[in-house]
Amino acid sequence: MLKIGVSNRELTSELAALNFFDGVGACRLLESDEARGFLLLERLSPGSMLSELQDDDERTHIAAEVMQKLWREPPADEHSPSSIPSSFIRLSDWFDGLKKIRPHFGGETGPFPKELLERVESFLPELFADTNVKLMHGDFHHFNVLLSDRGWLAIDPKGVIGPVGYEVGPLMTNPWSSISDARQFKLQTERRVSILTERLGWGREKIINWATAHAVLSSWWSMEDAESEADTSWQYAMWCAQILSEIK
Repeated sequence: MLKIGVSNRELTSELAALNFFDGVGACRLLESDEARGFLLLERLSPGSMLSELQDDDERTHIAAEVMQKLWREPPADEHSPSSIPSSFIRLSDWFDGLKKIRPHFGGETGPFPKELLERVESFLPELFADTNVKLMHGDFHHFNVLLSDRGWLAIDPKGVIGPVGYEVGPLMTNPWSSISDARQFKLQTERRVSILTERLGWGREKIINWATAHAVLSSWWSMEDAESEADTSWQYAMWCAQILSEIK
């Protein structure tokens, strides 16, 4: 399959990640031309998405298995062994974006609930103190996991290096807009947390906090990208964040 994009920071990181994953847990990169933005990828057949499965427990178990296949020790920078190679994205750079919220709203938090934002800000240092730092997908959700003759594989990795707990964030808030009932979303999320706790060996609080942090960050990204004030796409992620913050 030929994928054509614009040569930029994320394309560079995707290429580096696909090369590093080398077909383990992800589709294979066969050829590439970074300057032109061309990626020749392994065709995944039948190519059905994880989102097409109806049983959410089954989806979550599959997701946990695939994400663990992807995780790698961060490659060393040949020029500075203690540094992260510049070809990959730093998770900390993404979360630095939250520092723009108050300046954007004149020192206030705008439509972002102040208590929720402060809560995320309070536990982020602890989340980033986790020494389980890996190269991960970075946008791991139900539309980026496809069925193939080699099993379930991930596509479109961002190529992010940071505490691997972040990987559950996009999964917990997807499939986007598939659930509009808060009670149903909360019950589904609690079930997912239980499964991920069992499969990954992490505490519930760690999973919930990463998912909440991701949802707030995703909401901010959507607001930044909005072309007008009438664009309310940011509200879904914020809705998820508020419900996630209520789960124990």
